Amino acid sequence: MHHHGIDVFARNITPALALGLGLDREDGVLIEDILPQSPAESSGLVPGDVVLAVNSKPVQNIRQFALGPYSYAVGENATLEVRRDQQTRSYEVPVIEKQTCKEVLLI
Repeated sequence: MHHHGIDVFARNITPALALGLGLDREDGVLIEDILPQSPAESSGLVPGDVVLAVNSKPVQNIRQFALGPYSYAVGENATLEVRRDQQTRSYEVPVIEKQTCKEVLLI
């Protein structure tokens, strides 16, 4: 199975997670980890970033985030708006095509 991605592990933000991490929102997607030497890492994303939007479309859950890279061709840059340290930042992240054998939260 092939899919587009940026090589991050992510999860939905829940009210309990938001409270535990001191986040100012209770929905969205938290980047938990980033693969070394990945498009996400080279673009400046870091674990703990909260994804607010992909391609100017709000991201409220992992499904919306996972579908975001599909609006780009492989090799194009996806525009991600993220929240880090109470600041909103924008990142251009190259979209890659990956082959996976099972579904995981690797986007």
